[in-house]
Formats: sequence, C-alpha cells, structure tokens
Amino acid sequence: MPNQLPEANRRLLKATNVCVIGARDSILPFKALGVEIIPMVAGPKVTEQVEPLLANKTVIFFTPELFPYLQPLMEKARKQPTPCFVALPTTKEEISIQRLKKLVARAVGAELI
Repeated sequence: MPNQLPEANRRLLKATNVCVIGARDSILPFKALGVEIIPMVAGPKVTEQVEPLLANKTVIFFTPELFPYLQPLMEKARKQPTPCFVALPTTKEEISIQRLKKLVARAVGAELI
C-alpha cells in the first residue's frame, strides 16, 4: 500500500503506547497503522473506561463525540506530561493537521504523522 506507515514509525507507535478511542467505524482505519484501537460508545461510562489508560498511554486520540465525557480526565491529565489527549479532526470541524502533528511530536518526541 502506498500510504502505509514506515515500519520504524509503526514500532514507535507501539512503543509509545498510542491509542485511538471512539466509535468503532470511525477508529477502525487506525488499526492498519499499528495503532491500538479501543471502541467505545459516547456516554457516562467513557470516564471509567478511559481512566485506566491514563497510567500507560502516551497519546490518546479520541473522536469528538467523546469530548464531553473526557473533560474531567483531560483536566486531571493536564497536570502530567502524559497522556496527551488529541481530538481527531472531522469534516465538520476545522482542526489544523499541523497542530495535530505538533501535539503528537511533543508527546512522543518524534514526528509520527
């Protein structure tokens, strides 16, 4: 596949404990890049599902519908160097891909995207 991530980047993704959480159909493509996907449905249980990830994930990408449920955890994580929570860009939102690259590079120490 021409868009396939280089092997070194895939190894780095696994070594840095990057994951993507959200609706299964939205996050499934990330599995092809070697990123751990954790499907979950937006709702009150998101907080308890994500809380254990705070201890061992460097970057947690999430789909926008989870944002309201992640806010308390994001506040808690803000006081620590990791994990870095990053909202995935959607066609409905104008989130800069450059900003996304910068956040990931800061969190893992290398440009992965």
